[in-house]
Amino acid sequence: MAVILDFDHLSPSGRSVAYLLDTHFLSETNNYFQERMPHATAVRGVMQRLMHYLQVNVNAKDDEFSFCFEDSPYSVSRDVRADVIDSAKAAFTAAYEKLSKYVVNGAQPAMPFFEQIRVLDPRNIVDCDCNYNSIDSIPGIESVSKDEWELYIKQIGPQAVKNLSDGDELDLKLFSKFKAASLPALYQLASCYCTTTIGSYDVERSFSAYNAMLDTKRRSLDTASIKAFHFLN
Repeated sequence: MAVILDFDHLSPSGRSVAYLLDTHFLSETNNYFQERMPHATAVRGVMQRLMHYLQVNVNAKDDEFSFCFEDSPYSVSRDVRADVIDSAKAAFTAAYEKLSKYVVNGAQPAMPFFEQIRVLDPRNIVDCDCNYNSIDSIPGIESVSKDEWELYIKQIGPQAVKNLSDGDELDLKLFSKFKAASLPALYQLASCYCTTTIGSYDVERSFSAYNAMLDTKRRSLDTASIKAFHFLN
């Protein structure tokens, strides 16, 4: 299907579906979840955008996929086009239903945490439930006093957003460190949740690397040598 669909012209301007089959969006989403430090505060937003992307493709009309075949060097019959579009929409439907199961229907028990942890990014304060007593899914939140919480929610957080220039990004790690004196307990909490990984890909990569080192012809390496090889790779 990738050969038939022209992926060099996937999101032409003027289309009603802005990112129909946008492989760049998928690449960016995949890269986010493989970053060394993908801030947990952004997970919920990334997942919502991914769900919207999938839903757009699920609900798209067949003629909205026609641009995929434009300027193609291949001659594609009407029946083949219909079959390719049906296959693409079936794949998007399956992906959307599976993601909905975890994000919306509660199959992923961490989703309440990802929803509430958004508040540790000052940019999200405006659309988060900031009631201290309603936060029940962030482990360790009880270490933050109500006074410190109110200071962050009503003064320090909004002021940090106000000080941003158009287009500027807010470095959460630097922000938390800079405000550690005023928000000591919140700083400890943010340092934990904003610098941890949210997947097992590093472990999986390590296993893959170790399997490549310890092949059938190399079984006598000691621990120090394995660590050295892993570092070099």
